Amino acid sequence: MTRKDQSPPDIFERLKNLEIDFETIHRIVQSERPHATLFFAQWFKGRTIGEVLKHFDKWRTFLKKDFILSLSSDVKAPVEQFVFGMELFVWCALIEANPQVEQWDLQVRFLPTGEDETGQAVYIYPDREIVAVHRKTKETRRARLPACPSRPLAVQAEDYKRAFQELGIWDLLWKGDPSRVWTSKRSRQGWPVFTRLIIPRLYEFMAPHYKSPSHYSAKLDGASVKTERPARFPKALLQDMLEILKMAHDYAFHDATLPQLKAVLQRYHAKKGQSDPSK
Repeated sequence: MTRKDQSPPDIFERLKNLEIDFETIHRIVQSERPHATLFFAQWFKGRTIGEVLKHFDKWRTFLKKDFILSLSSDVKAPVEQFVFGMELFVWCALIEANPQVEQWDLQVRFLPTGEDETGQAVYIYPDREIVAVHRKTKETRRARLPACPSRPLAVQAEDYKRAFQELGIWDLLWKGDPSRVWTSKRSRQGWPVFTRLIIPRLYEFMAPHYKSPSHYSAKLDGASVKTERPARFPKALLQDMLEILKMAHDYAFHDATLPQLKAVLQRYHAKKGQSDPSK
């Protein structure tokens, strides 16, 4: 087979040839992005987390007093499952939106249910623990979230508020509208979750692996001293980044182009330079 007949390497082969760890890329574009808050922003856009949680309180009161749906468990049970299952999701969004609460750092940890024969921790339907650590005093507060599989969803949802009240930080939690942070009225590829978080992280991780000819720009580098440097946005890097973004978030980047991606990175680089006097 001649070189002309050979197919160009796919994205996975190119990353491997450049010694770029795909697992890290997957974490950047998928695992490390906000999940619950981003979905909240899409589903409840324009409403705050606090507002939605109060609305669930109204549903809880309604379902307790209801005697119409109660005539058929086949009707009421799915309604309760949907309502309280959705409430649990909103509590997850609240936690995700509050990694830090004023002087407190928050974490949610799984508690081991036992040990195996080698002494390693075992987690089978484990309880969780919300841990709040004060950054200055190192005071540590803990509140437990029971995980019994048979525990009603409504009770599991109530556990969250009880836990935050036990920690003494309920009134300190940010309960605003995540859509103002992660989405916008622009097309999805222009949402802040991508332009401020995912794309810059992906760029910083991948860029060092791409060699490019020396380059000089009077606009970017200044006209006083002409010093050549590697191109900031080599075409191969942009092409691979865009392919990865389309693979992971096709709903947002299906029609995205290289110039659009480059424009995002140019804005990011300009802001980075303003915040770093050494740039």
